[in-house]
Amino acid sequence: MTIVVRRADLTSTMSDYLIREIEANPRIKVAGHAEVIDAGGSGRLEWVRVRRNDIGEEITKEACGLFLLIGAHPCADWLPDAVAKDSAGYVLTGRDVPMENWVDGCPPAPLETTVPGIYSAGDIRSGSMKRVASASGKALLPCRWCMRTWPRSPSRARRTSRPRADPGLLIGGSSARPRALARRSYSRSMLFAFSVAPSTTDDPDGSVSEAVAEALRVVQSSGLPYELGSMFTTIEGEWDECMEVIKQATEAVGRYSPRVGLVVKADIRPGHTGQITAKVARVQERLAQSE
Repeated sequence: MTIVVRRADLTSTMSDYLIREIEANPRIKVAGHAEVIDAGGSGRLEWVRVRRNDIGEEITKEACGLFLLIGAHPCADWLPDAVAKDSAGYVLTGRDVPMENWVDGCPPAPLETTVPGIYSAGDIRSGSMKRVASASGKALLPCRWCMRTWPRSPSRARRTSRPRADPGLLIGGSSARPRALARRSYSRSMLFAFSVAPSTTDDPDGSVSEAVAEALRVVQSSGLPYELGSMFTTIEGEWDECMEVIKQATEAVGRYSPRVGLVVKADIRPGHTGQITAKVARVQERLAQSE
């Protein structure tokens, strides 16, 4: 198998652990500064023509299969106009939703669209990390919320000791945003400061920045408010959603090392939101008063 890329190599568009897997496989070759310009055959694919842009040479090779990855289009035109999208057609969710669509000053829940009860996960979501692992992980969050709030049938209620869902917390099927759900999602907001890094590294300088960057991509794609520091990354949200993000970030770092170190600190203050910036603002205000 030959991977043909127009760039010099894969380093600018692929994670290092995947590049190492490709390099370790003798059946896979990478052709940089190249592109497929033609293909043909008699009733089926038999050959492809590749141009080496660095030397201006064209090569024809036998081939029985050709897979193209030349970009993506959200294909979200089938969604109603009530579901807001960005300029490229990707679905807006959570805090990316324009503020005029927020209710009582609260944005939609993470991964929730401008239509209550409709969530978006995976490549179709604006700002998401275009990875299979990220898409499948994000899809679990709205599934958990639905299971937690969806009305249970009498037979199901008998099989569980959990209380029946309050009708005011239903998601889906409502023409107005369920405000009780909005209060439930944001009234118990917490701050989590966490640091995750591989315990081993192949970098000659001992740097772990590549693995940490992979963890930060998970944080960014979650839609939760966050701040990056030199020692810790701080995120804000509900207990379950924050812990899910921390878990996925740890798993992302785990691909770089068989052993991972994780430190987590939580600030639990019921009834308060926006503390990721408000706490710093209050300290700075105190400092300004003392000057």
